Amino acid sequence: MSKKYYLLVALIVVAGIVVASFTVQKSSVVPEKTPVTLTGEETTEIKWYSVNEALALHEKTGKKLFIDVYTNWCGPCKWLDQNTFHHPVIMDQLEKYYIPVKFNAEGNDTIVFNGNTFVNPNPEAGPRRSIHQFTQYIASTERGISYPTMVFLNEQLEMIQPITGALGPDQMEPILEFIGADHYLSTPWEDYLQTFQSNIE
Repeated sequence: MSKKYYLLVALIVVAGIVVASFTVQKSSVVPEKTPVTLTGEETTEIKWYSVNEALALHEKTGKKLFIDVYTNWCGPCKWLDQNTFHHPVIMDQLEKYYIPVKFNAEGNDTIVFNGNTFVNPNPEAGPRRSIHQFTQYIASTERGISYPTMVFLNEQLEMIQPITGALGPDQMEPILEFIGADHYLSTPWEDYLQTFQSNIE
């Protein structure tokens, strides 16, 4: 056999060992799915409540409400849900400070809030044509209603702030902490940002 033959065989064997080694190292270091621990349980989902469920829970806990106002056809709403609300740091903040609520802006629920009853006046109208009265009540801004809108209510169920747009985890984290930990009561937003330390790696 020629030297070229033995050299080729040797290269193939070495390449095989390198590939096998890399595969083993990669599979042992990077798990396919890392569970996120919330409230002592392993989960990759946060518990979302309806408005009515949240109001009942609020009577027991007195926690702030975080309401994600969305529609089924809203692309940015789906992006927000998949990319931001599934981030472990964001899930931890939502669970720590708030009762997390999902509210379909075009849904059919009857909601009693602060002594007022809110319904969808035209639930058969179809998407983009029928806005729930509660959406108009809590999600209206100076620029009208847009989706997604995230609404913050304090412990007395009073409006703190509606925020619109599909915010990424790094944008959402300081807002959730700013309001959740009551920094908003004494510290201007700009001053708070200068000292904020993120837990997102």
